[in-house]
Amino acid sequence: MSDNNDPKGTSLPDGFDNERRRKLWKKLQGDLPLEEKVSCWKREYRADLVQQLRDIETGNLPIGMWHLIGAIPGAVEPDEPGYRIDERFAEWLAEATTEDMDAHNLACELVAANLKADLLIPAPLRSFGADVLVGITSKPKKPKGRPQTNWYRDVVIVDAIERAEMMGICPTRNDGTDPEKDCGVSLVHEAATEVWEISYATILGIWTDRKKSEPSVARLQLAIGNLLQDPED
Repeated sequence: MSDNNDPKGTSLPDGFDNERRRKLWKKLQGDLPLEEKVSCWKREYRADLVQQLRDIETGNLPIGMWHLIGAIPGAVEPDEPGYRIDERFAEWLAEATTEDMDAHNLACELVAANLKADLLIPAPLRSFGADVLVGITSKPKKPKGRPQTNWYRDVVIVDAIERAEMMGICPTRNDGTDPEKDCGVSLVHEAATEVWEISYATILGIWTDRKKSEPSVARLQLAIGNLLQDPED
Protein backbone atom coordinates (compact mmCIF):
# COMPACT_ATOMS: atom_id res chain seq x y z
CA MET A 1 0.00 0.00 0.00
CA SER A 2 1.25 3.46 -0.79
CA ASP A 3 1.60 6.28 1.69
CA ASN A 4 1.17 9.83 0.46
CA ASN A 5 3.44 11.01 3.25
CA ASP A 6 6.21 8.66 2.20
CA PRO A 7 8.43 10.61 -0.23
CA LYS A 8 11.03 7.86 -0.47
CA GLY A 9 8.44 5.30 -1.55
CA THR A 10 9.37 2.83 1.15
CA SER A 11 5.83 1.55 1.75
CA LEU A 12 5.03 -1.86 0.34
CA PRO A 13 2.15 -2.75 -1.99
CA ASP A 14 -0.43 -5.26 -0.82
CA GLY A 15 -0.04 -8.90 -1.77
CA PHE A 16 3.70 -9.34 -1.32
CA ASP A 17 4.77 -12.65 0.16
CA ASN A 18 7.50 -12.75 2.78
CA GLU A 19 10.35 -13.60 0.38
CA ARG A 20 9.49 -10.75 -1.97
CA ARG A 21 9.08 -8.42 1.00
CA ARG A 22 12.51 -9.43 2.30
CA LYS A 23 14.18 -8.74 -1.05
CA LEU A 24 12.35 -5.44 -1.55
CA TRP A 25 13.16 -4.16 1.92
CA LYS A 26 16.79 -5.17 1.45
CA LYS A 27 16.89 -3.18 -1.79
CA LEU A 28 15.01 -0.11 -0.58
CA GLN A 29 16.17 0.15 3.00
CA GLY A 30 19.55 -1.46 3.34
CA ASP A 31 21.29 1.89 3.80
CA LEU A 32 18.56 3.71 5.69
CA PRO A 33 19.29 4.85 9.25
CA LEU A 34 17.76 2.73 11.99
CA GLU A 35 15.36 5.57 12.91
CA GLU A 36 13.83 5.50 9.42
CA LYS A 37 13.53 1.71 9.42
CA VAL A 38 11.76 1.89 12.77
CA SER A 39 9.44 4.59 11.42
CA CYS A 40 8.60 2.43 8.41
CA TRP A 41 7.86 -0.61 10.62
CA LYS A 42 5.57 1.43 12.82
CA ARG A 43 3.74 2.84 9.81
CA GLU A 44 3.37 -0.54 8.07
CA TYR A 45 2.68 -2.91 10.97
CA ARG A 46 2.23 -1.37 14.40
CA ALA A 47 -1.49 -0.60 14.18
CA ASP A 48 -2.25 -4.04 12.76
CA LEU A 49 -0.20 -5.70 15.50
CA VAL A 50 -2.06 -3.85 18.24
CA GLN A 51 -5.41 -4.78 16.68
CA GLN A 52 -4.43 -8.45 16.40
CA LEU A 53 -3.40 -8.50 20.05
CA ARG A 54 -6.68 -6.83 21.03
CA ASP A 55 -8.55 -9.48 19.04
CA ILE A 56 -6.69 -12.20 20.92
CA GLU A 57 -7.44 -10.51 24.26
CA THR A 58 -11.18 -10.43 23.48
CA GLY A 59 -11.29 -13.90 21.96
CA ASN A 60 -12.15 -12.53 18.51
CA LEU A 61 -9.67 -14.44 16.32
CA PRO A 62 -10.44 -13.77 12.65
CA ILE A 63 -10.02 -16.78 10.37
CA GLY A 64 -8.35 -14.54 7.79
CA MET A 65 -5.25 -14.51 10.02
CA TRP A 66 -4.40 -18.11 9.12
CA HIS A 67 -1.82 -16.59 6.73
CA LEU A 68 0.44 -16.30 9.78
CA ILE A 69 0.81 -20.06 9.82
CA GLY A 70 2.87 -20.37 6.67
CA ALA A 71 3.41 -24.13 6.83
CA ILE A 72 -0.32 -24.83 6.51
CA PRO A 73 -1.35 -24.75 2.84
CA GLY A 74 -4.60 -23.54 1.37
CA ALA A 75 -7.39 -21.70 3.11
CA VAL A 76 -10.66 -22.12 4.97
CA GLU A 77 -13.01 -19.32 5.95
CA PRO A 78 -16.55 -18.92 7.27
CA ASP A 79 -19.35 -19.15 4.72
CA GLU A 80 -22.31 -19.19 7.08
CA PRO A 81 -23.75 -21.48 8.07
CA GLY A 82 -20.72 -23.54 6.98
CA TYR A 83 -17.20 -23.03 5.65
CA ARG A 84 -15.50 -22.41 2.32
CA ILE A 85 -12.61 -24.89 2.07
CA ASP A 86 -10.11 -25.03 -0.76
CA GLU A 87 -8.60 -28.24 -2.18
CA ARG A 88 -5.07 -27.71 -0.84
CA PHE A 89 -6.25 -27.26 2.73
CA ALA A 90 -8.60 -30.26 2.39
CA GLU A 91 -5.74 -32.47 1.20
CA TRP A 92 -3.46 -31.32 4.02
CA LEU A 93 -6.11 -31.78 6.71
CA ALA A 94 -7.29 -35.18 5.43
CA GLU A 95 -3.72 -36.48 5.49
CA ALA A 96 -3.17 -35.12 9.00
CA THR A 97 -6.25 -36.95 10.33
CA THR A 98 -4.44 -40.28 10.15
CA GLU A 99 -2.08 -39.40 13.01
CA ASP A 100 -3.47 -36.34 14.79
CA MET A 101 -6.58 -36.46 16.96
CA ASP A 102 -7.05 -32.71 16.70
CA ALA A 103 -6.93 -32.88 12.91
CA HIS A 104 -9.56 -35.62 13.05
CA ASN A 105 -11.83 -33.50 15.23
CA LEU A 106 -11.34 -30.41 13.07
CA ALA A 107 -12.12 -32.36 9.88
CA CYS A 108 -15.29 -33.81 11.44
CA GLU A 109 -16.47 -30.34 12.46
CA LEU A 110 -15.91 -28.87 8.99
CA VAL A 111 -17.50 -31.80 7.14
CA ALA A 112 -20.52 -31.85 9.46
CA ALA A 113 -21.06 -28.10 9.12
CA ASN A 114 -20.95 -28.22 5.32
CA LEU A 115 -23.19 -31.29 5.14
CA LYS A 116 -25.74 -29.54 7.30
CA ALA A 117 -25.50 -26.36 5.19
CA ASP A 118 -25.42 -28.25 1.84
CA LEU A 119 -22.10 -26.58 0.94
CA LEU A 120 -19.21 -27.94 -1.09
CA ILE A 121 -16.92 -30.44 0.64
CA PRO A 122 -13.66 -31.02 -1.27
CA ALA A 123 -13.01 -34.62 -2.32
CA PRO A 124 -10.33 -35.44 0.31
CA LEU A 125 -12.68 -34.45 3.14
CA ARG A 126 -15.66 -36.18 1.49
CA SER A 127 -13.67 -39.42 1.49
CA PHE A 128 -12.66 -38.84 5.10
CA GLY A 129 -16.26 -38.18 6.13
CA ALA A 130 -17.52 -41.31 4.35
CA ASP A 131 -14.87 -43.47 6.02
CA VAL A 132 -15.84 -42.08 9.43
CA LEU A 133 -19.52 -42.81 8.80
CA VAL A 134 -18.94 -46.46 7.87
CA GLY A 135 -16.37 -47.00 10.60
CA ILE A 136 -13.30 -47.45 8.41
CA THR A 137 -11.56 -44.46 9.98
CA SER A 138 -11.18 -44.18 13.74
CA LYS A 139 -9.97 -41.28 15.86
CA PRO A 140 -6.20 -41.30 16.57
CA LYS A 141 -5.08 -41.55 20.16
CA LYS A 142 -4.89 -38.40 22.24
CA PRO A 143 -1.38 -36.91 22.03
CA LYS A 144 0.70 -36.53 25.15
CA GLY A 145 0.67 -33.02 26.54
CA ARG A 146 -1.29 -30.05 25.27
CA PRO A 147 -0.10 -26.88 23.53
CA GLN A 148 0.46 -23.71 25.51
CA THR A 149 -2.63 -21.52 25.73
CA ASN A 150 -0.72 -18.44 24.56
CA TRP A 151 0.37 -20.03 21.29
CA TYR A 152 -1.65 -17.72 19.03
CA ARG A 153 -0.35 -14.65 20.84
CA ASP A 154 3.18 -15.93 20.44
CA VAL A 155 2.72 -16.56 16.70
CA VAL A 156 1.58 -12.95 16.20
CA ILE A 157 4.49 -11.60 18.25
CA VAL A 158 7.08 -13.70 16.40
CA ASP A 159 5.58 -12.66 13.06
CA ALA A 160 5.85 -8.96 14.00
CA ILE A 161 9.50 -9.33 15.05
CA GLU A 162 10.27 -11.19 11.81
CA ARG A 163 8.74 -8.32 9.85
CA ALA A 164 11.05 -5.91 11.66
CA GLU A 165 13.97 -8.17 10.80
CA MET A 166 12.95 -8.05 7.11
CA MET A 167 13.36 -4.29 7.26
CA GLY A 168 16.89 -4.56 8.55
CA ILE A 169 16.01 -4.04 12.23
CA CYS A 170 17.89 -6.45 14.49
CA PRO A 171 15.45 -8.72 16.37
CA THR A 172 17.35 -8.24 19.65
CA ARG A 173 19.89 -5.86 21.18
CA ASN A 174 22.72 -6.04 23.67
CA ASP A 175 20.96 -4.89 26.83
CA GLY A 176 24.29 -4.68 28.62
CA THR A 177 25.89 -2.15 26.26
CA ASP A 178 22.99 -0.56 24.40
CA PRO A 179 19.77 -0.96 26.41
CA GLU A 180 17.98 1.93 24.70
CA LYS A 181 18.55 0.81 21.09
CA ASP A 182 15.43 -0.03 19.09
CA CYS A 183 15.12 -3.67 18.04
CA GLY A 184 12.31 -5.97 16.95
CA VAL A 185 11.64 -7.16 20.48
CA SER A 186 11.52 -3.63 21.92
CA LEU A 187 9.19 -2.38 19.16
CA VAL A 188 6.76 -5.24 19.69
CA HIS A 189 6.96 -4.85 23.47
CA GLU A 190 6.09 -1.15 23.22
CA ALA A 191 3.07 -1.96 21.02
CA ALA A 192 1.92 -4.89 23.17
CA THR A 193 1.80 -2.77 26.32
CA GLU A 194 -1.16 -0.93 24.77
CA VAL A 195 -3.16 -4.13 25.17
CA TRP A 196 -1.94 -5.70 28.40
CA GLU A 197 0.87 -5.62 30.94
CA ILE A 198 3.68 -7.70 29.48
CA SER A 199 7.39 -7.38 30.17
CA TYR A 200 10.23 -6.90 27.72
CA ALA A 201 11.71 -10.14 29.08
CA THR A 202 8.51 -12.03 28.16
CA ILE A 203 8.61 -10.78 24.56
CA LEU A 204 12.33 -11.63 24.38
CA GLY A 205 11.59 -15.11 25.71
CA ILE A 206 8.86 -15.65 23.09
CA TRP A 207 11.34 -14.73 20.36
CA THR A 208 14.13 -16.86 21.84
CA ASP A 209 11.79 -19.87 22.08
CA ARG A 210 10.07 -19.21 18.75
CA LYS A 211 10.44 -22.85 17.70
CA LYS A 212 7.55 -23.51 20.08
CA SER A 213 5.36 -21.34 17.83
CA GLU A 214 5.76 -23.64 14.83
CA PRO A 215 2.50 -24.94 13.34
CA SER A 216 0.74 -28.07 14.50
CA VAL A 217 -2.87 -29.06 14.13
CA ALA A 218 -3.30 -29.28 17.88
CA ARG A 219 -2.11 -25.72 18.39
CA LEU A 220 -4.08 -24.52 15.40
CA GLN A 221 -7.32 -25.96 16.73
CA LEU A 222 -6.68 -24.56 20.20
CA ALA A 223 -5.88 -21.13 18.80
CA ILE A 224 -8.99 -20.88 16.64
CA GLY A 225 -11.31 -22.85 18.84
CA ASN A 226 -14.03 -20.24 18.48
CA LEU A 227 -14.13 -20.89 14.73
CA LEU A 228 -15.42 -24.37 15.42
CA GLN A 229 -18.49 -23.14 17.24
CA ASP A 230 -21.73 -23.82 15.38
CA PRO A 231 -22.18 -20.71 13.17
CA GLU A 232 -25.83 -20.66 14.16
CA ASP A 233 -25.00 -20.33 17.87
